[in-house]
Order: sequence, then C-alpha cells, then structure tokens
Amino acid sequence: MSAGVGFLERKPMGTSVAASELITKPRVVPINGSPQFEPEPIGIDSLYPEPSVVRPSLGHALRALAAAKEAARESLEALKRGELISSDESMQHLQALLPELFYCRDLGDGFGAIINALKFSFENAHGVPFSEGQIRLVGQAVERIRQEPFLPFDQAAELIGRLEDVGLKVDPAAFAALGELLDVEGLR
Repeated sequence: MSAGVGFLERKPMGTSVAASELITKPRVVPINGSPQFEPEPIGIDSLYPEPSVVRPSLGHALRALAAAKEAARESLEALKRGELISSDESMQHLQALLPELFYCRDLGDGFGAIINALKFSFENAHGVPFSEGQIRLVGQAVERIRQEPFLPFDQAAELIGRLEDVGLKVDPAAFAALGELLDVEGLR
C-alpha cells in the first residue's frame, strides 16, 4: 500500500506478533478517495465569522454581495414565472448595491475589476433588461467574489470575459469612443 494519510492497520487481538513486525514501520491504509473522508469546501461565512476583523470592508462587502446574490436569484425566479417587471426590479436592486461594493475594492484588483465590469454592464444596457443567461452569469460572478473576495486579477479577467461572451458590455462607453477616435487617426 502507498504511504500517505491513513490509519494504522492493527492485528486482531490474540494474534501473535513477531519481533520483526514490532520494529518495522506500521502499514498505513490510505483513506484518500474514501467518501467518509472527502474534504468539504469551507463556506465563506465559516471562514470569516467576523470578517470586519480581517479587513473593515470585508464584512460590508460580504453582506452586500449576499444581498446582490439574492437579488439575482429573485430575478431569475420572477423571470421563470413570467413576471418581467419583478425580474427587472430585482436586477435594479442588484445594480443599486454596486456603488457600495465599489468602495470595497481595496479587497483586491480582481474584486474591483468584477464590480466595475458589472457596473458598466448595467450602464451600457441603458435600461434594457438583461436576458436569463446574462442574469445567471451576473449571479455567478457575484457568488464567485462572495466566496473568493480576494480573487486574483487574472481569474477575474476570465470571469469578465464570460460576461462579455453573453453580450454584456463591461467597459466604459467612453472606451468605445476612444477606440473610434484612434481608428480614425490610424493610431490603433
């Protein structure tokens, strides 16, 4: 058997043990792959029971992200029931939380990048409601940074790319105008 994390193998009582067995290393029975010993992910609320101790903005961010996640969930449920106005109202609630979350960007570049991308996604939609796929992905992005508030920038960039893939415009509108200007001037 391979050595690793495990239990010592014991002989049944009353079985004689040779002296050489007492001197050698005990055999280890691995527990890797055993369903009763599979590690479970630690939830963010368990990991940071008092998040403000770690960083003052962390507690505020986790509470606001929980509300944003709930808003996305409510929006999807309303959409499935055919209640388009309720769905849109829930997304407006999520949008209203983004400025508060922007002030928590000291949690990291990845956190700030995702919040900015979400903020510009709403602004660039100009009031047009998000599709089911867009709402689902916004909810997933919110959940991801709630579970990983210190998300590295490169992983955040991948998530932002997925937001763009579902048709959300994640950059400031001025960037498009700047791009056009650079194209006209031949600088791009």
